Amino acid sequence: MVNKTLYPHVWFRNSGDEFYNNIIFEDRYRPAGNMDFSPWGKLMDRNFVHVKGMKGVEPASELARQSGNDRHSLKGDALFSAPGLGDFSVRASSPALKLGFRNFPMDRFGVRSRHLKALARTPDIPEVAGNRMEKRETVLVKKLGAEVRIAEGEGDLSVFGLMPEDLGRVLVIVKVQKDSPCSSAGILPGDVLLMAGGNKVDGVEKLERLLPSSGKLTVTVRRKQENRKADLQF
Repeated sequence: MVNKTLYPHVWFRNSGDEFYNNIIFEDRYRPAGNMDFSPWGKLMDRNFVHVKGMKGVEPASELARQSGNDRHSLKGDALFSAPGLGDFSVRASSPALKLGFRNFPMDRFGVRSRHLKALARTPDIPEVAGNRMEKRETVLVKKLGAEVRIAEGEGDLSVFGLMPEDLGRVLVIVKVQKDSPCSSAGILPGDVLLMAGGNKVDGVEKLERLLPSSGKLTVTVRRKQENRKADLQF
């Protein structure tokens, strides 16, 4: 998918899944929850991360770090033929071809029937953004001892199994400080903070007003698409 990456939602240890010879648009994968084992799948390698305008190629180091595979995967400019016109084949000089990517006809998938084509809407072709590894803004919530960010976009919706109304409100834990209330409660990076003291989380400022100066606060976090409770001690 244009401007997307792989979302390995249901992989488990020794799953036998394979993902190779693809072009993706982020130098990372987006697993659902913490896939805290390595390597992932039976075969994950020779994938190409498109970075618009990049000169030359480099190892896709973040893919390799995440998957424990991808030893030959690279990142660079895939040199698409005419992406603005919906032609995502690559030119003969594309480095993706050397990894094993193969062009395929752009008009031989999707809606094929003439009758259905007459009914189908013409899709909007998104502008190719290249490597979408932009850093999202994080905020340190001192009382929690954790850096958080707002959940946003279809990626977070899918990866964490959130509801649309959660976007722009609930908070993703990015980093947990040692010996902090979050650390002591077993909260991990990648958890999503949904509720605090029986109240729905709605941004950083409202969360900070819910945090007591002392005592206990029960929170609900989402991990691996399941909700669980944790008690924070202040």
